[in-house]
Amino acid sequence: MLKNHIVYLFAFLILVVSPLSQASGQNAAPFGMELGVATLAQVRQEIGDSSPLEDEGTNKYTEGKMVSTDGRVLGVEGVQSVLFIFDKSEVLAGVIVTMPKDPVRIFKMLSTKYKVVSNKIDSFMNFGSARLEKGASVVEIDAPHLSFAMEVRYLTKSFLAAHNRIVQEEAAEKERRKASAL
Repeated sequence: MLKNHIVYLFAFLILVVSPLSQASGQNAAPFGMELGVATLAQVRQEIGDSSPLEDEGTNKYTEGKMVSTDGRVLGVEGVQSVLFIFDKSEVLAGVIVTMPKDPVRIFKMLSTKYKVVSNKIDSFMNFGSARLEKGASVVEIDAPHLSFAMEVRYLTKSFLAAHNRIVQEEAAEKERRKASAL
């Protein structure tokens, strides 16, 4: 089990983190696809050649297309799924990687590539969250306490701003409906 765990972490480092250092851009580039630069066509060509991409509909926050793939086909052992999120112009706005929970090691790897904004990962209990940044992109690690899986989210700051704005609007609308019902 430990051997498999180490193998998937090493593969994650090679396929996700290493392309970041080779990317010529200023943003995070998971799987070599730079946020805010790569297009749907490029992802289909680069990722789709080795891993079938499934259409996941339209994203609520970016109003762009979403495609996903089974992480196993990307050659990263342990990655369960990868969701690519695009904006209306079909430019990559986010990548969500779901994998077995190991936030301490992933944070350690990613913190060598990105500026650490916050780190709330409990290294003893192996859960928590962290936020890192590079250029106009944000990397979030989310490892819930009673879960066996975690997410590493690569998002453009504009995606995050749209998400936060819509969440606030929905909360305000919910409060208005609640107040009018009373």
